[in-house]
Amino acid sequence: EEEHEEEEPTLFSNKSNEFGLRFSSDNDSLNQKLVLNFIDEEITVIGEEAFVPPTESKEITMGYYVNSDFSIFDLSFALRHDFLKRTNETLNQEVDKDATSISLLLSKELNDNLSVNFGLSSIERVPSPVELYINGPHLSAARFEVGDVNLANEKSKNIDFNVSYENSGFFSHLNLFRNDINNYIYVEDQIGEEEDGLLLALYKQNDAVFKGYEFEIGHAFQIGENNITLSYGRDSVRAKFSNDINVPRIIPPRNIFRASYDYKNTEFNIDLKNVEKQDNLFTNETETAGYDMLDARFTQNLPIDDNTKITLSVFGKNMLNEIGRNHTSFVKDFIPLPGRNYGFKIYLRLVR
Repeated sequence: EEEHEEEEPTLFSNKSNEFGLRFSSDNDSLNQKLVLNFIDEEITVIGEEAFVPPTESKEITMGYYVNSDFSIFDLSFALRHDFLKRTNETLNQEVDKDATSISLLLSKELNDNLSVNFGLSSIERVPSPVELYINGPHLSAARFEVGDVNLANEKSKNIDFNVSYENSGFFSHLNLFRNDINNYIYVEDQIGEEEDGLLLALYKQNDAVFKGYEFEIGHAFQIGENNITLSYGRDSVRAKFSNDINVPRIIPPRNIFRASYDYKNTEFNIDLKNVEKQDNLFTNETETAGYDMLDARFTQNLPIDDNTKITLSVFGKNMLNEIGRNHTSFVKDFIPLPGRNYGFKIYLRLVR
């Protein structure tokens, strides 16, 4: 006969009207596109978890894209400019900002097997209504979050390099990247400070550098009508602020092993994801242990006739029943990832 406090449901509402114009001019050597977009959006949160006052956003976007195939390389260029106004009548506050983004991509097929891409970009982002105006208990994050109406635009200068190779069933891909972000927006826990029984967390800004890589190697074998593919991939990212302190809640390095089998209407896939521990920590952030996540799926397609097909699927997730925790989650210490899970699905597709 314990008494429990009942909380009313929370309604998250997002209403928007959008109007766009797109113009294209293409020929054998040059593709061009011009885009004009108009958005009027209103977000409302009503109920127990109404942590963001109603906010209206008006946005006008102008974009230009051009692609051309030169004899030496392919070139793609994009330019975008946003005029954005956010109005919060409850707080009697208005944010009026512009944002400009530019990207340039050079790509080249060196031969039938090898291709490379090199990209440069400067991306600017206006803070979201949540980042500006949130002020209340965010129960799903177990925090009392407070935004900042004085947040500046995020400005990111990015470099990407990609190389791909395929030959006789062997394939490999490598991507290297670096993002220098001015005024990176993040949430910082105020250890020891609470509001309404929840940990106080503030939206803040600092210059940050993200750099990392991702690659995959594998081989596809064909034995008669049987197709077998084996691959290994890895991705890793490091992120630090300008004062050499680690950025909070960054995903740890991962190793991904995959195997797949395909024969006519039968498919079998198995993935083993090895997530390493994350010990590159922000101030007062806790370490997250590594784990192995084993998933598998068996699919059988059963064509009945030209218009009817039944698909049977059996799957298993986290078959090792590992206790895994997502380092990027605010509640990782309290809520682990789902445990062992098996399932069976039947799909019926009718084509008329």
